[in-house]
Amino acid sequence: SCSASVPMEASAPAPPQGGLPPGFLPSRADAGDEGGRELSEEVRKSPEALRWCAGLLEYCSLATRYDGPVPAPGGRFPQLEYLGDCNGHVENALRVLGRIRPAEPHEEGFQVVAELAFRGTRNIDNWFTNLQCHLEPNALGPCVGQVHKGFSDAYATIRDHVFQWIRHALTAPGHDLSSVLVLCTGHSLGGALATLAAYDLGAKGLAAVCVAWGNPRLGDAEFAASYRSIVRRSVRFVTKFDPVPRLPPSESDPIASDADLVHRGVAMLLRRPQSAISAVGYEHVGPAVILDDGMASSVAHWANVIAAASDHAVGVRDGERQTDHQELLPHMIPIYQERLRDLVDG
Repeated sequence: SCSASVPMEASAPAPPQGGLPPGFLPSRADAGDEGGRELSEEVRKSPEALRWCAGLLEYCSLATRYDGPVPAPGGRFPQLEYLGDCNGHVENALRVLGRIRPAEPHEEGFQVVAELAFRGTRNIDNWFTNLQCHLEPNALGPCVGQVHKGFSDAYATIRDHVFQWIRHALTAPGHDLSSVLVLCTGHSLGGALATLAAYDLGAKGLAAVCVAWGNPRLGDAEFAASYRSIVRRSVRFVTKFDPVPRLPPSESDPIASDADLVHRGVAMLLRRPQSAISAVGYEHVGPAVILDDGMASSVAHWANVIAAASDHAVGVRDGERQTDHQELLPHMIPIYQERLRDLVDG
């Protein structure tokens, strides 16, 4: 489908560029390795890798706000768009933007790169998807483990269209599945869908890389282990006080900061209703890069907690509130972009 005809050339970035740490991108030569690599520590220590990831976060932003022409001018991202209904509810609740392009020099060994950005939660229908949180048998790849029903159903409405884009790119002579590098990214719900897409496409024989931002858990321990064996490279970013990556809650999460204590309290409060809807047994596919794992984010958060309590106590009107809701609940893409810049400049 094609969006409105207002061009947004300044908002359509070039592909993420090189300067990556050795081994960040998979190669065709490692197709027979024992599985993927989780990259949180390597990425956190590499400003070059963080800047590359920032390009993918901009793609996530475009998946939410881009209203220019598709394909975008000059071959920029996005060149493809799919809008899908979700679980039979609101029309066009789901959106994925994409581009199929020739491989860059730093993507050695591949001929084609598929870039996919999945839109995150933006309306009540997406929240309906998020709340269908009981586990069901995984129907993707080798069908190992269990996954979040809402996310699984949402991805099922998208997957055929995504694979059709990739199949179309393989019509050129000499191109096959092993010549394609797939970069999947998304924020929030979009991060969950990107994770499922990387798993699904990786299981079909493509070299899949997933960079997810602020996404909730989406499967059990068996699924997480299967994901790690299939997706070549994967990294997950969070902000410390963002509650979404802690959903569905788990009392087994380690406690290493004041934010962990807050999330543990939420998990304890939700234990009974969570059990009643069978939303238990979830595990992330790998550890996270915490973008703001320091004192400054804690000071900002608790200052806003105090400001919110003060505003509520004295009945301050909306226009006069002192609370910075981005700091109080640091989940939206702009706060992720800000925290990522701070980490790079750090």
